[in-house]
Amino acid sequence: MDVEALRRDLQRRMIEAVAPIEEIERTARAVTTIAKAIEGLSAAAPHSDNGIRNEGLRVRVLDGDLVVRSWETSSAAAIYETSAVGADFPGGHGPDVRIAVAQAGEVFGWGVEAVAALPV
Repeated sequence: MDVEALRRDLQRRMIEAVAPIEEIERTARAVTTIAKAIEGLSAAAPHSDNGIRNEGLRVRVLDGDLVVRSWETSSAAAIYETSAVGADFPGGHGPDVRIAVAQAGEVFGWGVEAVAALPV
């Protein structure tokens, strides 16, 4: 996965939406965090030589132990849109917010989550 290409694409979309620069920077950091978590997960098990398919990824936004948002994707990329961040944290998010990414397999279900703090 090309983290820089993902970041540039997000920044382009955010600028087109005429978002405040602070919001663009915060969201770009969040996307980079998600992308790095996914990249780390992919590096841990990039290919399967035993015929087991990757069934996708689950991304969860956590505030402490509370799951604020969760979604699944079949691609190797996930974007936590600015509108979703604003809806989830209307007053801004605190230091306990984390992004958790897990890979699914057809045999064992969800794997161990890679977890990273959401940049403030």
